[in-house]
Amino acid sequence: SLASELVDVQHDFEHVVVATQHAHLDHDNCLESIIVKGKASEVEQLVKKLKSIKGLKHASLMMTTTGKEVQ
Repeated sequence: SLASELVDVQHDFEHVVVATQHAHLDHDNCLESIIVKGKASEVEQLVKKLKSIKGLKHASLMMTTTGKEVQ
């Protein structure tokens, strides 16, 4: 199922995934928010992998920085 695939990808990127939130919008639609922390290249790889999942309707990335380098 779609939910299972999303969780599998998140586990593959557990080094950048900080938290997730799942919200039910209606009977057929849910919103999954994934909060991440890490290098931009790793986060972009995660987003690319998520976008490749069949059945996912929309995916977008919002990025910000603290101005500090991630170690």
